[in-house]
Amino acid sequence: MTSSESKTEEEKKDDMRSRLLKTKDQRKNMKRELTGHVVTRWYRAPEIILLEKDYGPAIDIWAVGCIFAELLGMMKENAPTFMDRKPLFPGKSCFPLSPSKDPTE
Repeated sequence: MTSSESKTEEEKKDDMRSRLLKTKDQRKNMKRELTGHVVTRWYRAPEIILLEKDYGPAIDIWAVGCIFAELLGMMKENAPTFMDRKPLFPGKSCFPLSPSKDPTE
């Protein structure tokens, strides 16, 4: 890498830094909007199940933890055959977004 190429990279970094500094106050005042639809149905965090309106990134950590727990359950020591593997939270419905079709359940 020549000095002219590294200078170009430095100029790019400085340009990005100055643009970020210019918009810092604007970005700080932005209202954070959360998704209205949570996709991970079996791994929903308690906040989502309890219809909490103001939730945060912790719901993603919950889902990752559930998936990790299932992966650990798939290890040979825990499930010798594929028939022994089971979901962490098996469910019949996806409350609140996907209610059961059978009203007796």
